[in-house]
Amino acid sequence: MGVLILARLLTRPGISIPFSVWIPIAYLWQDVAVMLAFAMLDYTVRREWFGRTLYVLIVGYVALNVPIVRVLSSPLTLPMIRAAGAPLADSVKYYLTLKNLGSIALILAAGIFLPIGLAQWKPQSRGIVIAVIVVSLSFALAGPYAISKVERRADTATHLERCGPHVFVL
Repeated sequence: MGVLILARLLTRPGISIPFSVWIPIAYLWQDVAVMLAFAMLDYTVRREWFGRTLYVLIVGYVALNVPIVRVLSSPLTLPMIRAAGAPLADSVKYYLTLKNLGSIALILAAGIFLPIGLAQWKPQSRGIVIAVIVVSLSFALAGPYAISKVERRADTATHLERCGPHVFVL
């Protein structure tokens, strides 16, 4: 989740976000849904190699998409790759800057060091685990409603249409 939040912050530098109770839910609900899906798959399969491979794929996809989202306000998708072809390769060369490489490196570093730092942390009670699951599910389920509440404000609607709260859906 930390990697997804960091990516979200890196894709919106210098953009003012109006205050609303619904903003965190509107911006993070799909990240929470990705985290829940990852946790359910990892728990269901119960193979260390599977969880690690899935985690590496998610972190790699997110890291590569941060510069793309900055430019296009949309992540790279298979239809986009098929439609753009050679011009896409030229664009990649053009936007291969130190700033964009730094953002990729920062996401990759967070993807490596956050699990190492959090590996020793274990919830002390089952109640904490249940509370995290309930809050996460609430975020994921309330997301579409939160977006509708935030989009009602005219100044926010333009911002959400341009940058969207749906940046890293897999």
